Amino acid sequence: MKKTIIAAAAILACLLAFKPSCEAEKVYYTDGRVADEQVISRSKDTIKLTRTSGEVSVKRDRIDKILNDDGSVSKYDYEGICIAIKDKVKEGKYTEAASFCDILLQIFPKSSEIHYLRAVLNHKAGDLSKTKEDYNFVLEKGTVDAKILNNLGAIYATDKDNAKAAEMFNKALEKDPSLTEAHFNLAGILVMDKDFPGAINEYNKVIEKEPDNVEALYNLGAAYSSRGDNTSAKGCWKKILAVDPQNFEAKAALDALSSGN
Repeated sequence: MKKTIIAAAAILACLLAFKPSCEAEKVYYTDGRVADEQVISRSKDTIKLTRTSGEVSVKRDRIDKILNDDGSVSKYDYEGICIAIKDKVKEGKYTEAASFCDILLQIFPKSSEIHYLRAVLNHKAGDLSKTKEDYNFVLEKGTVDAKILNNLGAIYATDKDNAKAAEMFNKALEKDPSLTEAHFNLAGILVMDKDFPGAINEYNKVIEKEPDNVEALYNLGAAYSSRGDNTSAKGCWKKILAVDPQNFEAKAALDALSSGN
């Protein structure tokens, strides 16, 4: 199944632009001090605080964490957490990046954007169970995105829930009929259900957009062959060899068909 995992960077940019309001905080310094201080503003490198003596700017690297009075993560440490996610994404450490989303969701449990980001990160990390939960949360909140629906379908297909997978792929195509990944994935489900005419229709829609898509051409040939249309099957596999003369699968399929005749 083909996934269309959205880049985390675009969602992170939106999260970093958000400036949540703050409550009373305790500031935990790296030297062990803990102070009741109010955060006024922050940038990537500094945090401006109010003290009895007035306002002061403190470098970010001098502060370990900022907590609310009840011990929960401060809303004003939101930007720092987002920056940590960004750094982990750059390093390709998607599971660790997703764990920082867990912290953000303690602060904003109903945020579709954060659930969406965590879904993307867990999807990249291969944690499909958590991914499915977050994608469904986003859909329930009203963000109906064709790529999310396609990705969900791919996850349901991995779970061998073909009916649910087909439902998601069809919904994705209702939202965006040009999404070739969803056409390809739906075709695969139809093949498993032995609906070869339906699969042929879907694979042809992929080929219309991507004439040299070798995988789609091979599968289209197999669908034609399963239906008994060997002439069309040969045509598909010959097209593959025109693009990739060394393609072993296409050669083997053609040889098998020829020997059968």
